[in-house]
Amino acid sequence: MIFKEINKEYVGKILFFLSLILFLISISKINFGLNVDEAFSLMITNTNFLETIHLTAIDVHPPLYYLILKLFLGVFDIFGFDPIISGQILSILPMALLLLIDFTKIRKDFGWLVCGIYAICIVSMPNFMYYTLTIRMYSFAMFFVTVTYLIAFDLTKASSFKNWILLTVFVILSFYTHYYAVIGCLIIYLMLLIYFILNNRQQIKYLILSGIVSFLAYIPWIYIILTQINKYHDNYWIQPLYGEQLLRTFWYVFSSNTFSSMIIGILLVCSLVILIYCFIKDTNKEKIDFLAICALSILIFTIVFGLLISIFIMPLFNERYVFPILGIFWLGFSILLAKNYENKKIFAFCLVILLCASCINTIYYINSSDIASRDMEILGNITFEEGDVIIHDNLHTQLTFERWYCPQCDNYNYYDSDVNSMQIIDEAFANNHTVWVFYRDSGSTRLRGSDGSLLNALSQFYNLEPISKLEPDPFNNIPTEIFKVNSSK
Repeated sequence: MIFKEINKEYVGKILFFLSLILFLISISKINFGLNVDEAFSLMITNTNFLETIHLTAIDVHPPLYYLILKLFLGVFDIFGFDPIISGQILSILPMALLLLIDFTKIRKDFGWLVCGIYAICIVSMPNFMYYTLTIRMYSFAMFFVTVTYLIAFDLTKASSFKNWILLTVFVILSFYTHYYAVIGCLIIYLMLLIYFILNNRQQIKYLILSGIVSFLAYIPWIYIILTQINKYHDNYWIQPLYGEQLLRTFWYVFSSNTFSSMIIGILLVCSLVILIYCFIKDTNKEKIDFLAICALSILIFTIVFGLLISIFIMPLFNERYVFPILGIFWLGFSILLAKNYENKKIFAFCLVILLCASCINTIYYINSSDIASRDMEILGNITFEEGDVIIHDNLHTQLTFERWYCPQCDNYNYYDSDVNSMQIIDEAFANNHTVWVFYRDSGSTRLRGSDGSLLNALSQFYNLEPISKLEPDPFNNIPTEIFKVNSSK
């Protein structure tokens, strides 16, 4: 038995050390590539605080992350950091803190093996490396919700004034970071209520008090939420394609955008099913086992509530919105996997699948980041002057360049019904401005792209000089080809 315990600890330590290497790999991929939402995040940091909050409301997100980003960029600007780099460093911090909590609290409460498995999950499962550097609120929301869940678990073991304060604080932080973090925290509250009803009714009054304080703290933003619902009820970018969204959410949680990742993702689901089956068959269940099942079920309940909100209030379900819950989800997976350590066949199978998924996700992320770096180097060699005209055939590229890369240029979308491209080009020539055409191959990515009609139409009237070809990558909203319009035919 002593040998087995030492061996289990040794495995956990190896996994944790491996996770640190993977984490360093992910943060080494800092580059200047942005997607359309990151460009929005950076754009609104150039406004004052009231304007930032107003633009946040337009973006249909709570304001806390944007305010943190604004303050952080302001501090780093003193030292001459580029805002893109500063924003990525900020997104790294919650992931680093979660690793620290894993090494301290989770290791202490659940042992080295859970600590090591969980570390692998939070640095290399699908989308975790991506959100480690993405200049958005997702890493913060995931961190706040995960800490909320850990504090809630502590409260089921022993009540303390300190933990009730911490729970309330992290719930409020979650509320003001992402709407799906709100859903996750409400489910945690509900689970705590059920637990206290069954086991410790004396704590219910503290739970209710925590909920009241959290609600009162959120009142200033509730009016904004109601305004957003009224404004976007029938005119929001998310489409009510619930079956398709459920399928995308499944792939989002378990795989990256490659065939090999999808195969290993299916095997990862099989591993999870096996671990849940082992839990059901176990006749000696402990509190930690129920903690794991609750952690897994929060993701399911969040998806259900998100779909219900989308059906009955307004479409507000997108696969990436479940990311704030994934820190809890993979904790549940880690606990169940560690629980089966003595069953060597099941443990070895699930661990191998997990490590294969980790390798595939890491390779995918490295390749995508390297593409983004090469593309940004090409773009950096092109000079865009104030007053230049850029004709886009993709809404995302238009918004990305309009918001951040080329705000000094006049950016137009060829498919906008209000845009007369020929007239715009002729006027630019009359004013001695350069005209660029940004083409994005829609067949190369899952982003909204072109059917090729832009190039076909303009080439009939103008000479299009090929300037650069870029590699399509799924993380950044940049064109795949850039042309310079030289003259009329």
